[in-house]
Amino acid sequence: MRRYSRKQEGLSLIVSLILLVALTILVLSGIRGTTLNERMSGSAMERARAYQAAEQAMQQGMSVLITDGTQCVTSTGCTAGDSGYGGTAAVLPTAWNSSGAASITTAAGQLTSASFVINKLPEATYVPSTKSGCMAYSVMGRGQGLNSISPSTVVLQTIAFVCPTS
Repeated sequence: MRRYSRKQEGLSLIVSLILLVALTILVLSGIRGTTLNERMSGSAMERARAYQAAEQAMQQGMSVLITDGTQCVTSTGCTAGDSGYGGTAAVLPTAWNSSGAASITTAAGQLTSASFVINKLPEATYVPSTKSGCMAYSVMGRGQGLNSISPSTVVLQTIAFVCPTS
């Protein structure tokens, strides 16, 4: 029978501990990756909610233009101060301005918030010759997600032409 020296008796313990540390590091890195993926998908969902709310706000702004179409096609345009009308803009707005903005009508149980603002644009710059007699309007919709700490915010904009029907 072979006899081992005392120096070799703890070798298997050291090898086991090294393997245990390596396995622990592997598991911790897997958990960290999973947590990061969860956060990223949560952020993507939050942004999608904000985008949908902004789209809804912009559509409601377009509906207001359609409803008030006969008033909006006059030389004075839609009246600033009315719900959602921000007045006349000298140039196409490039950033959200809540002056004159109106909150949207939300569906039952909808938790996101959104608002829209409509600005009349100068005819000489924004109305093409093919749309003579029409008025150009900027319709902006701003939506926010559900996260109360740092909600995602999306702003969408379109140019709408209100033309006489006769």
